[in-house]
Amino acid sequence: MRLATETSAPVRRDRCVRLPEALKLSGLGKSTLYELMRGGKFPRNVRLHGRTVAWSEGAILSWVQDRLKAEVQAPALGADVPKVGGARHAE
Repeated sequence: MRLATETSAPVRRDRCVRLPEALKLSGLGKSTLYELMRGGKFPRNVRLHGRTVAWSEGAILSWVQDRLKAEVQAPALGADVPKVGGARHAE
């Protein structure tokens, strides 16, 4: 006899968070969150019942981690701009 856990993939634990917590987790304001969501740049919410919606906590945390990785990989502002100063230019 096989156990169900032996044949099926484990279910990743996640939880639904409502808007106030989604804002705290993401660091975004309400209008920015909805604007990014409309543009496909933030995880979509899920309708739980009637007018009740929530977001996947895991999806928001992954989104935050992706933003942090992108920031670390991006070159520093002005890194490709040659420095001016010190030596005088010949005229």
